[in-house]
Amino acid sequence: MPDDPAHRDHDFHINPEVVPGLFDRMAYGLDLMNILDRSAYDRLVELGAFSMAKSVLEIGSGTGGFADRLLKRELQGDTLYQLTEVSPVLTKRLERRFAGFSNQVRVQCVEMNNPYPFTGPFDRIVSAYVHDTMPLEDLQWHMDELHRLLAPGGKLCMAITGGGTSKRARLMMRAWHGLFSLNPSLVGGSRVVDLVKMLDSKKWEQVESEDVDGLGFASRVIIATR
Repeated sequence: MPDDPAHRDHDFHINPEVVPGLFDRMAYGLDLMNILDRSAYDRLVELGAFSMAKSVLEIGSGTGGFADRLLKRELQGDTLYQLTEVSPVLTKRLERRFAGFSNQVRVQCVEMNNPYPFTGPFDRIVSAYVHDTMPLEDLQWHMDELHRLLAPGGKLCMAITGGGTSKRARLMMRAWHGLFSLNPSLVGGSRVVDLVKMLDSKKWEQVESEDVDGLGFASRVIIATR
């Protein structure tokens, strides 16, 4: 087993310090990976009611595929969209991709586990396959930080890695987690976490959770309303 800090911690996860560099290297493979996640993104759109949002914050925007979909097909023309990334390479790619939306889109490179440099509030906060890479000890703080930035009545819309409901998905995810146990970087650091229990019922009006299997890849879609 590699000598990595993640392997020495009681919570087996990717070392947060390597994440920006990892996604710099993965930048041009993320679009291919997103094909496996398409069903989860479809469900986020169905449950997120994005047409009613006047402002959106996306955590970990990747190559911008989901943002592009929302901007072109779901959001109103004057909706503010704030994209964030920890990867400098992906940040520059996002700036190029959305240069034509300069009046509507902002792009910010952020540091993991630092307070976000925004005051909000945002009507929607979106995050796909970000929180399943974080150490458990950081997740509660991060949920509280997103709660701070979300408008009352707003929705936190998340997709994370799931365990699978169909036989095919369970087999694929067993292989996925086998690779993760060898080296979390092989699968982008994603693993199954119980994110719902991090959403304090005293702070959130409603929490919905749904398992989604797509092309054998298993996801869990979570919608939390403030």
